[in-house]
Amino acid sequence: MNATQLDAQRTQVSTAHALADAVLALNLERPLVVALPPGGMALAAELARLLHAPLDLLLVGPGRATVAAPAGLSVSPLRERSVVLVHGGADDTAMHAALTAAHQLGAARVVLAVPEPAPTLTPTLAVLVDDLVGLPAPAGLRPAPGAGLPLPATLQRPGPGAAAAG
Repeated sequence: MNATQLDAQRTQVSTAHALADAVLALNLERPLVVALPPGGMALAAELARLLHAPLDLLLVGPGRATVAAPAGLSVSPLRERSVVLVHGGADDTAMHAALTAAHQLGAARVVLAVPEPAPTLTPTLAVLVDDLVGLPAPAGLRPAPGAGLPLPATLQRPGPGAAAAG
């Protein structure tokens, strides 16, 4: 392994540790780490290891999303799980498909983990994310005007029935 590869691996491990700290603060029940290609697999594997959680892969293609579940499994592996979807550099269309699929496959909670300061999400994506975790933003970093909804490093959407309680 050369110096560049070693630096990249160290960065990946430190990123996974930072994301794991943020995810652990959410006190998720039955977490399942799900990688979203391209690029999300190595980070998701390290995050799953740190969280002591299972790891899965979500493949998104034109008009469909597929979970890499074991053959013969009749129930979605995402059903009633707190799904930590690791952003792997997918565009908004693929991200929308992945988040929608997680909900359709029965995820109890969907957390989007991004290996950068928590991004600004478009309103279309923001409604599909229960929690957003990212790396701490460098001092003075602000979202670009008009880029979408600014969300804090962790965002929690009220659960069902929260509106009825008020």
